[in-house]
Amino acid sequence: MVSAWLGTVEGKASLSAYLVAGYAFAILLNVFVPHAAVSVVFRTYMQGTATAVLLNLPVTIGLVTRAFREHYIEPHALLVYDTL
Repeated sequence: MVSAWLGTVEGKASLSAYLVAGYAFAILLNVFVPHAAVSVVFRTYMQGTATAVLLNLPVTIGLVTRAFREHYIEPHALLVYDTL
């Protein structure tokens, strides 16, 4: 919550903006691995899959897309920071 506030105060391309976007990107990846992947591989429902797909997926796609569109983060920099 503090990082999100600092991202708006510090402005575009700030460390806080990248922290929030990186967290959102990690949650986005978490939708697919393990939730969706385990459900597909084992052909059974994994707990949390519905929440991941119905809540986390649209919210995180919206956050990351808006951050790119409003130039709060740059795609290549996000990938570099996320790999660290």
